[in-house]
Amino acid sequence: MGYYGQSNGEVIVKNSSGDTNSKNTGIFWSWFNASMLMGNIFLYFYLGDSTVITDAKRHGIYIVLGALATCGNVVFLFLRSHRVHRDSDTEGETLLDTADTEGVLQPIRDASRFCVTWQMGLLYLPIIFTGVSLNFYSSVFITSIGSVFTPRRYLALGGICTGIGEIAAGC
Repeated sequence: MGYYGQSNGEVIVKNSSGDTNSKNTGIFWSWFNASMLMGNIFLYFYLGDSTVITDAKRHGIYIVLGALATCGNVVFLFLRSHRVHRDSDTEGETLLDTADTEGVLQPIRDASRFCVTWQMGLLYLPIIFTGVSLNFYSSVFITSIGSVFTPRRYLALGGICTGIGEIAAGC
């Protein structure tokens, strides 16, 4: 079985060549944002004109979205394994992954060394900006909508507009 314990980016990189990497990343990004859009469309119709989200509605939301997330994770587990690189000197024997032969702490050491490089330093500002903007959209923006508008379906409309904006920005 496939990719237990691997990040989405790692799966994309291992299953893409140099020519298809940007295409596959774009497909993943569009599906990721489309899930935000589809989830909020579900909430828009499920919440209707209710002014209060009852426990029954909250439980229904958790069940439906949790089941969809579980289905997505199961599909992720059954993706094909990455291509195995062959060593030309050993006539078909596969190379061992370096993660198998290194200790558990080696990736942490590598990440720590990488965090202080100038290339990573260039990424700190965009990473901080992304964190602040995602925090705004996921907490401040939705809380403001919930405080101003009584029908709870406006919460879902805010999420739909955010999803459309992110899909448009990613294109």
